[in-house]
Amino acid sequence: MRSLVRNAEAVAHYSGRQPLVKPTLGKGVSLGRYTLEKKVGQGGYGQVWQGFDPSGKQYALKIDTLQLGFNIDCTDNTEFNNFSQVMATGGHSSIINFYGREESSGLSFCVLEYLDRGDLSRIIKKHGGIEPSGLPHLLALKYLRQITNGLGFLHQIGLIHNDIKPDNIMMDENGTLKLIDLGVASSYPIGIHAGTPKYYSPEKAKMSEIDQRSDIFALGITFFMMISGRHPFAGNGDSEERILSNIKNERRPSLQIFSLPKEMRQLLRGMLAPDLGSRINSCDDIIRMIDLAEKSLPNKESGWQKVLGKIFGVADRIMFGLYALVDRAKAVIFRPATL
Repeated sequence: MRSLVRNAEAVAHYSGRQPLVKPTLGKGVSLGRYTLEKKVGQGGYGQVWQGFDPSGKQYALKIDTLQLGFNIDCTDNTEFNNFSQVMATGGHSSIINFYGREESSGLSFCVLEYLDRGDLSRIIKKHGGIEPSGLPHLLALKYLRQITNGLGFLHQIGLIHNDIKPDNIMMDENGTLKLIDLGVASSYPIGIHAGTPKYYSPEKAKMSEIDQRSDIFALGITFFMMISGRHPFAGNGDSEERILSNIKNERRPSLQIFSLPKEMRQLLRGMLAPDLGSRINSCDDIIRMIDLAEKSLPNKESGWQKVLGKIFGVADRIMFGLYALVDRAKAVIFRPATL
């Protein structure tokens, strides 16, 4: 077994504190009863590693690496507290399972269910091929239902996820999508904002107080990406700053998705409404609209429908790219269509 502790480093700017030897994380390293296999993610607060216990069962270990090299407690209790609240109420099939928080070699880490079938971004790209045009409508609605059920559970126990996006939705071995990362989830209403700017709601972009409807807007962006393969507020090569500006200025999605049935368009319109009074208010309302949309679709999409959807998807991206060029040139040639 390799030692977790290597390479002592002095920390000069922490005057008066004794530096710790800096742990090195890598394959084969042991953290308590877990053995690390490979790093599968990294964020602002730490790293996520695939690991396994003595029985061979796999887990995702979310390690707080802010502590590395410092004799101070940098542990962020937010995610632990949020997961504890979820599990205390029985958990949910569309939220990643949480098994507790442990400490080893001076490191604190959360032990989570290991999901190995990729995140929603990868799934969208896989279905779309080289020229992504999104998922088949029935499949997109199925996935939206799963995500909405998990999100609705969070809202029922008083939490806003606060960072809904395809990267924070992963698939388990049974094909069920699950919400992950409760690191910035919080009770609502929220006045301090976190998350990913290009998935902000208009009120969040304006630094106003937010509630569960901000999650619903971000879910609307995610659903739009599922069925179109692109972000609703982005043109070709748009930066995150420009996308955020489009959201903040309450610019509606630039073009219709031509092959989208009326019921799905109404669902998107309700989720992406910039005005809070017009936006869908709850996940229960989303589920009811999913029911209507599913009833309006054939049980299986025909070959010509799939081809037509791809043709319209390509045309949509071409037209959106032209619009983005015109918009950058500040030349108002036509008004953007709404959903």
